[in-house]
Amino acid sequence: MSALTARTRMPGTDAFQTLATAGLLAAALLAAGDLNQSIALYKETLARLSRALGADDPDVLELRAELAGAYQSAGVTSRAYRELEAVCSRAVRSLGEQHPRTLPLRARLAGAYLAAERWDLAVETYVDTLTACRAVWGDASPDTLAVRSGLALAYEAVGRHEEAVAELEQAVDGFDTVLGAAHPATVRARSDLATRYWSAGMTEQAIEQYGTALSSGSERLGDTHPEIMAVRGRLGRVWLADGSAAAAVPILERCLSDRDAVSGHDHPDTLAVAETLVAAYDLQRAPDKAGPLHERLARTYVAARRYERAVEAFGEAARALEEQGHVTEAVTLLQDALNTLAPTPGMHSRELHPLRNQLDRLRHPGTGGGDGP
Repeated sequence: MSALTARTRMPGTDAFQTLATAGLLAAALLAAGDLNQSIALYKETLARLSRALGADDPDVLELRAELAGAYQSAGVTSRAYRELEAVCSRAVRSLGEQHPRTLPLRARLAGAYLAAERWDLAVETYVDTLTACRAVWGDASPDTLAVRSGLALAYEAVGRHEEAVAELEQAVDGFDTVLGAAHPATVRARSDLATRYWSAGMTEQAIEQYGTALSSGSERLGDTHPEIMAVRGRLGRVWLADGSAAAAVPILERCLSDRDAVSGHDHPDTLAVAETLVAAYDLQRAPDKAGPLHERLARTYVAARRYERAVEAFGEAARALEEQGHVTEAVTLLQDALNTLAPTPGMHSRELHPLRNQLDRLRHPGTGGGDGP
């Protein structure tokens, strides 16, 4: 039975369009950061599609690769690359090593090796895949350029910095010519190049490339496009690392506002921007801005069960209030923090000593608070 016939004969809840929609929903859940539900839906959809079409069907292999991507996003990197090894093995056997649907799967496997810190395997797989892509599609193909960008990241990981920069410069030039400066792939590659420049100590060049990526991409893609938000966050971190909190703060504030609107407070990307912004506020000695953000982070850490970080953030929020002369508010915040954290399973009393000591010092000025037993 042909693949097309198999798809048209799939009944009811196993109909091909139904399962395709389920795959899209799983991808949307992944993008929203709901990793557990995304993985569960991918697995359920994959099982049903495999039963109907067979394990070697290209659409089944693609869906299995997407499941591997969800594992990778969840930090289960070894599971991700093992899934992709199996996918690529089946694709090579059923489609051929240089089939147009096999090559992107091989590129994903290289990326999974990179995420799992299997550096040498990542480089080897990217090099082999790039050679095949150039033979099949040519140097100017966006797919070839994407593999070249991945190879650059792998080179960077193994310390081959000059080769990494050279590959990315070629990729940026290629994407710019083929897709235009505002295309997401071009923006991503230019941002990666800027990051490599920064790693090499070329701060001015890095800032220039980030700025170009923002100016060329934001008008077409919009400020809340994932690539634009990523570039803006990176640019803010570079300014902060360069000691220019004044330049970093407005960029990071804009980025955090966009992340909040798109992903919510508790998304990992939002959290990363908030952490960078609060560091910039602290560097500026701006307790009126740092305090509320420290408290927000503390409550986000509690929800994520990152209790050690929550203790630190509550303490910083209280210190910010104290610096502004709001001692009563600081005491109230510390009491609330202790009431929130003390009943938490797995939270040991000694881990709360910093907050208790801080509270005692505010209640009894001049005593120093002590370190506690």
